[in-house]
Amino acid sequence: MTSSPTNHFLTGRLGPTYAKTALPIIFVMGMNGCLTVADALFLGHFVGPEALAAVTLMFPAYMLVVALATLVASGMSSRLARHLGAGDTPAAQADYAGAHGLAVAVAVALMVAFVLWGDAVTQAAAGGDATLAAMGHTYLRITVGCTPLLFVLSVNSDALRNEGRAGLMALMSLVVSLSNIAFNYLLIAEAGMGVAGSALGTALAQALALALILGFRLRGNTVLRPATLWKQSLIAGWGRMLALGAPQSLNFIGIALGSAAIMAAPRSLTAAHPTTATRPGRRAIRRAPTRSCTPDHPLEEEYPHDHHSTRTASRSRRHRPRRARTRRLFVHQQRRRRHGGREQPHRRHRRRERR
Repeated sequence: MTSSPTNHFLTGRLGPTYAKTALPIIFVMGMNGCLTVADALFLGHFVGPEALAAVTLMFPAYMLVVALATLVASGMSSRLARHLGAGDTPAAQADYAGAHGLAVAVAVALMVAFVLWGDAVTQAAAGGDATLAAMGHTYLRITVGCTPLLFVLSVNSDALRNEGRAGLMALMSLVVSLSNIAFNYLLIAEAGMGVAGSALGTALAQALALALILGFRLRGNTVLRPATLWKQSLIAGWGRMLALGAPQSLNFIGIALGSAAIMAAPRSLTAAHPTTATRPGRRAIRRAPTRSCTPDHPLEEEYPHDHHSTRTASRSRRHRPRRARTRRLFVHQQRRRRHGGREQPHRRHRRRERR
């Protein structure tokens, strides 16, 4: 019988425990960002801007997948940490098994939803562009099809952190990032698979990390072994896990909704104001002096309502200083004639002289 491993959260000093836990988590979050950066670099360099645009348009949907993975993993993490801290190994094993069942169930529901509405989602994200929609659908189909792998990896990563093995969790994240770069190069640059190679590279990297964690579960000093999944119920604690994981999941759902709103805003403005793209040209034409006033001028055919106002406004601005000088000269001459050729001071100056 395997002895229970020492839990450093119960026996270690407070400061080093914080550092050993926080620093690997910061490192993991940075490595997760490297996955997106690596995909963008390989797609933009070896495939082209269309592939990069298609994958970028699928970012809100991908963040929704991450939100669902966080929902399951964070909900299990809260319960598992309390049971491991209390030394209740059977309850911890029950939560571990139930989290795997919930991860698979949510992943299957997500795949069914993609089969029903995947085409509509990709078409809406691509704005009706057939090329971008086809590339985005290919990328999202592979990503959603591999969600059971992502969800189970998230559950096991959080379980490692709760067992006090944050360093191993960070190492697995590094393995995912580096292997993702290698697989992207092989599948995108060498095999020429495009956006499909990007999605498959990420899935293969996650499979490699999960295989390494599985090896630790089989041979390492841990109470959460794969045999637990057959001994415990796979539907235990689902409701409580969903309730505890919802706050963390809502953060990623907010990112998905915010990014989707940012991408949809320019399209809605263009649909509401179809002449927005021509307004800079119209403004430049209004400022330019009119070179022709004949009816067959091409500018009148394009802007028949603005040509007259353009000519009138340019004339008024051009002749305004000359008219003002002419008016002042005429008033001055009238004053000189009225007073016998002598320059008569202004009324305001005569008042001062009388005083």
